[in-house]
Amino acid sequence: MAVAKGKERITITIHKETKKLLDTLLSLHDKDLTYSNLVEIAVLYYGQASLKIINDLEKENENAKS
Repeated sequence: MAVAKGKERITITIHKETKKLLDTLLSLHDKDLTYSNLVEIAVLYYGQASLKIINDLEKENENAKS
């Protein structure tokens, strides 16, 4: 199977409980959503949430120095 330009193929191993969670989440969305899309969305969301926390902590540190 070809990999789309700008993308990279990876293989992951997950716990059975995680697979059940993915199946449950997929059932809540359109048939077009795939495991790959769901994992990519989850990683992007996690990254954005982490950056928000980091930015908030940096602001706190700047305010504490002032």
